[in-house]
Amino acid sequence: MVKQTEPDQTLIKMPPLRAVKAFVAAARYQNFTRVAEALCVTQAAISRQIRELEVHLGNTSGMTALASNACSSSPLDTTVSAPLSRSVVTMCRGNAASSMR
Repeated sequence: MVKQTEPDQTLIKMPPLRAVKAFVAAARYQNFTRVAEALCVTQAAISRQIRELEVHLGNTSGMTALASNACSSSPLDTTVSAPLSRSVVTMCRGNAASSMR
């Protein structure tokens, strides 16, 4: 018989990876058209993913203000984007290194 494990609340509370990826790209490119092109999705998808991350983090003021398709950073955006970008890059590098073995 398989032992049932308790739900891992840490994993459950993690933000969706595609939303994190959209946020990191938005911080990098500062333009939703470029972000959409870089991730091969529509601008609407990027907006939806950023909004999803905002909701997940409980930020109702909006991390990223949109003005004529450009992104302007809020204080939360600048606080979160640098460490988040480093984490995503580190994760990708680790994955690439392990796949080469």
